[in-house]
Amino acid sequence: MFEKLDVKFVAGYPFDYIKLGNLSTRRTDEFCLPLVNAKKGSKGIMYWARRDDFESASNVVAVIADGAISTGDVHAHLYDVGVLYNAYLIRPLQNFAPKALVFIAQCIQKAIKFKYGYENKCIWSKVKNDSIMLPLLDDAPDFEYMAAYVRHLEALCLARIKQAAACEPLMQDADILSHRPMFCRFRIGDIFTKLSSRYNGEGDKFRAVSKIKSAEHSIPVVYAKFGDNGVMYWAREGDFETHENAIAVIYNGAIAAGLVYAQKHPTGILAESYLISLKNGQKCDNLNLYLASALQKSLYPLYSREYLATWPKVKNDFVSLPVDENGAPDYKYMAQHVEALKRANFLKMAAYADARLLPQAIPHQGP
Repeated sequence: MFEKLDVKFVAGYPFDYIKLGNLSTRRTDEFCLPLVNAKKGSKGIMYWARRDDFESASNVVAVIADGAISTGDVHAHLYDVGVLYNAYLIRPLQNFAPKALVFIAQCIQKAIKFKYGYENKCIWSKVKNDSIMLPLLDDAPDFEYMAAYVRHLEALCLARIKQAAACEPLMQDADILSHRPMFCRFRIGDIFTKLSSRYNGEGDKFRAVSKIKSAEHSIPVVYAKFGDNGVMYWAREGDFETHENAIAVIYNGAIAAGLVYAQKHPTGILAESYLISLKNGQKCDNLNLYLASALQKSLYPLYSREYLATWPKVKNDFVSLPVDENGAPDYKYMAQHVEALKRANFLKMAAYADARLLPQAIPHQGP
């Protein structure tokens, strides 16, 4: 589906060029061409160059080939972009709407991100032989659906931004985000309880699940998975005991042991993990997002495949949480903090979304 582009550096030897200060870490009128490097986040862009110093391309996909945490990151670039090093650009061999490229880039990342790493470079000679899963129509990739799906997500995002901006509690967000609460350490087993997560189906539970969500297999079940909220499989309704607004702890896995995920929707457990919730019965998605982050900060550095994050151990560990004036966990503040962060992030996305969706208003606008 793709071919690798040979985008060249045309101003000399790249490393000498960098040392001579011919790059900028921010976009300016002079340095207006974004360059992809082994960068985590920011669509892989670490520097900006003069437009004539690097060959560039648009409507391409950038693949990060190297980097301790960035190997296998994939980004769609609909506007001109170049490559510094440790990355490469690939171009689709078929013509389709650029918005579909955004969809496909995520599919590529899902296929390769956890296959490659710092010791196994994500180079094109390997990646070109990997496979991705795409929506089909008449046994061919449904590019129109992919583009429509991305446009729908963008419209939904913009609508939420406007909704957040018009929300009255927004006036209080600055106070909430600037507040510096007192923190105390709590024994995890004193405030959390482990939930029952039985398999109620017949036969081998591993044969009762599907890797693909469908009308039949619609219930997420957690396994020893890094990413995707720990969900690796989908189950039939009723086959697994489920809980909503719970917190999943992964206790096994080479890179997953100690990960913690908030589960908003009814979720079951396949293996290598368990669900917990607050003993006081309080359930709230925003609160669980805060608690999951705090728990992971405590647990992830402690556990591994050689030292499993099982409940008998974890319940005796400690988690640091903000407290109220009485020294009790301030669950109200935690939920409000997450809600304020969500609204703040929506507003940060607004300028980016406006520039990206209305590129004709900003000449030579990069990502």
